[in-house]
Amino acid sequence: MLVHGLRSVLSSRCLQLRQKSKMSSEVYLGQSHFDKVLCVILIFFGCRVAAKSAQYATVHGTHFLALPVARMALSFAIKRNVALIGPAGSGKGSYGKIFSQRWKIPLVTVSDVLRQHSHEVESGTLVDDTVVSNILRDHLPKQPYILDGFPRTLKQVHLMEETWPKRLQIDAVVDLDVPKQVCKEKLLGRRFCTKCGGNYNVHAVHILGFHLPAQLPQDCDCNGEFFTSRPDDVENVVDERLDAHFRETEPILDYFDTRGRLLRFAPYMGYEDVPRFHAAVETWLNDMEARDQEEASPNMES
Repeated sequence: MLVHGLRSVLSSRCLQLRQKSKMSSEVYLGQSHFDKVLCVILIFFGCRVAAKSAQYATVHGTHFLALPVARMALSFAIKRNVALIGPAGSGKGSYGKIFSQRWKIPLVTVSDVLRQHSHEVESGTLVDDTVVSNILRDHLPKQPYILDGFPRTLKQVHLMEETWPKRLQIDAVVDLDVPKQVCKEKLLGRRFCTKCGGNYNVHAVHILGFHLPAQLPQDCDCNGEFFTSRPDDVENVVDERLDAHFRETEPILDYFDTRGRLLRFAPYMGYEDVPRFHAAVETWLNDMEARDQEEASPNMES
């Protein structure tokens, strides 16, 4: 009886939050102490749906307690091509691999694709947007995929829409909302161990609400003695690289945001935030799918 009553309260609260939500992502969220206490009680009493879906999510730079609908917690099937955008040092490549494994779909990394087509690209020169777009288009799988490294410019977005088949086009963008200062600290802390071949990070970052621990060797006894850093992981190069990223990607993010196709996520706790990341992205994609089906229904009826 108690669990049944609590479920009723939860359902009512989710409806209230859905009606109040003004966010473009339309993730159903709450941030009051009531929401948090309610969720803890439900978990304690073994309410499996609530326990599985009660994840802390950070959307648009704000902490929230996610109360996603049961359909997200029970099942999720990716139906869209998703681009993962983020500055160097944000963990974009690692998060892409995690989502690829979770959703069992390919992760397409543009830098890897271009290396496979090095004979088509002049060595030592910047690759033209049209060349990148054409090479990538011909490499994409027929099934849904995650894309890392494209688009980097607004011109690439327009080329995609003009020259790619509709089924291959990106229709959802997830932006890793990590500030320049945080990324800079992580990039300057990157190390490679010449003894064990491991990649590590000697910088622990605790600024701007982010708490990212250092990543140090566990099984290697080198203790940093054999650590080296990349030649381009120096302050002036890192500054230029990050400035260029934010300058070039902001118009891209605005473009997808105005079309309701952008989710910003801030991984304040690094890899500990992966469950929250899953909950936020999957709820958002489910809601996008439902919204698109609703918009298509009148057209089908007419």
